[in-house]
Amino acid sequence: MVPAGRDEGRLAGFESATGRAMTALSLLVVPVYVAQTLADDAGIWVTRSLSIARLCIQLAMGVDISVRTYLAPRRTEYLANHKLDLLAAFVPPVRAVRELVTLRSILARPGVARFTTFSTSVIIGCALLVYATEHDRDGASIQSLGDAFWWATVTTTTVGYGDEVPISRQGRFIAVVLMLLGVTLLAVLTAHVAAYFVDDGREPEAAELLRRLDRMEASLAAIESRLGEFLPVEHGRPDSQPRTRESP
Repeated sequence: MVPAGRDEGRLAGFESATGRAMTALSLLVVPVYVAQTLADDAGIWVTRSLSIARLCIQLAMGVDISVRTYLAPRRTEYLANHKLDLLAAFVPPVRAVRELVTLRSILARPGVARFTTFSTSVIIGCALLVYATEHDRDGASIQSLGDAFWWATVTTTTVGYGDEVPISRQGRFIAVVLMLLGVTLLAVLTAHVAAYFVDDGREPEAAELLRRLDRMEASLAAIESRLGEFLPVEHGRPDSQPRTRESP
């Protein structure tokens, strides 16, 4: 029988090795389902390819939860704590919802939350300023608040469709501020998402190391207890200084 500690180590290693691939499949399943819904009138090869992709994703999720349950020391308890993963084997979009919750937890970190709140306030302020500057100018393409917020969104994300552009100097200066903010915002979010996955990959290794240290500490305590049974207990003087010979 394999010890529980070794089972936990194998489970952590499997989750670390397959975690990113399963996350990618979880996010891919939504566009596959949407494309399958919209491709009813497409050719037979398109619909068949989407059906095969959907089946492969569902099969991969079923194999993933099966292997993880097999490697878990307490399988019933593991399944009880991973109900969504079990349900995802039958309804794959469920796991995509869990990954979106994970993304929300990333964005909820204190530093990211403050910076995102600040950036959102600046974006809204820039949209309002551009609207106030542009809407009454001749030939301006930003004529409403909807146009201003659409322009602010595509400018922040550095997409820049070009359908809505400021024509005044003040509006272009605001656009420069918004573009710089957008580049910074995307860089910060990308760094935090990458840091989350790196930390998540190291977490099983750290947990296994802590378990080994706990077992070593318990073993040392047991050895010390056994040695205490055989060693005599000294009832000497409270101080540790040796007694000096008195002169005659």
